[in-house]
Amino acid sequence: MGRRSIALALTLTGLCGSLGALAAQEQQQPTFRSGTNVVTVDVSVRKNNFPVTGLAATDFALTDNGVPQAVTSVTIERLPVDVSLLLDTSGSVAGIIDSLKSQIRAAAALLTSSDRLRLLVFAGDASQVFPMQPPGAELPLDEVKANGLGTSLYDSLAAALIRQRAPDR
Repeated sequence: MGRRSIALALTLTGLCGSLGALAAQEQQQPTFRSGTNVVTVDVSVRKNNFPVTGLAATDFALTDNGVPQAVTSVTIERLPVDVSLLLDTSGSVAGIIDSLKSQIRAAAALLTSSDRLRLLVFAGDASQVFPMQPPGAELPLDEVKANGLGTSLYDSLAAALIRQRAPDR
């Protein structure tokens, strides 16, 4: 073989080796495919700010880019809520503290038995009057007095928001 033949044979051999490596690399990369048959769509239907009850799947129309989709089921689900109330007990509310306590009792009456309620008060500092408890439990509000100095609203907001939450709430 002449010089040209050897160079051409080496070039072709190198090219074939590179193509083989590329083909092997493509075969090694897995292909990921995904699909779905069911999609959950969260909606809230209200009339005069009250939930509408008794709805069925046929009461809803759902489209995806203008294409009608089948609505196969409608479920009504309510998760329990945890409510933290903050009450200012500084001297500035001394004249209305009994009214504020009454409003706390009224708020507790709006909750269901699976909900929970706690009360934090703030004046010069923030403290918890009672921890999370069912709304029907006795609310120890008699000991809450409005005679504190200053107003530590930011401290009490932090105390209300920074707490570990249960995963089911």
